[in-house]
Amino acid sequence: YHITKYPTLRYYIDGTEYDYDDALSIESLREFVDANLVVQCNPLFDLGLIRRDERKTSLKSQSNGESTTCSQRALNFAKKWIEKTLNEREKESERLEGLLAKSDSTTAELRSWMRERRDMLKVIGDHQLHSSSDEL
Repeated sequence: YHITKYPTLRYYIDGTEYDYDDALSIESLREFVDANLVVQCNPLFDLGLIRRDERKTSLKSQSNGESTTCSQRALNFAKKWIEKTLNEREKESERLEGLLAKSDSTTAELRSWMRERRDMLKVIGDHQLHSSSDEL
């Protein structure tokens, strides 16, 4: 390893090494990990709307032995928004983006939950757009 500064933080995604060059505060590290390294929730898989081989995120194990990518809280959110229109999901996604842009006073946990909801809306929308184009 070629270390040129202290502390040097490195991380790996799919076997590729990267240098971490952002701020070193606990808050910044947590946000970076939440946004880039944590297993992303895929409600479509957890709700049985897509097969395992269609899912592009890895699994984490629940205590009951089933594999899941989402918390119950996230699944409840997803169930609500799967039934909404594309326009409604886009509006909610824009609202969450706006909150994230000015979230200096919110906790890291709340920002993480906002990002997770935004990402789930994208997964749901992408799947429904893809499914619609397959039907044509």
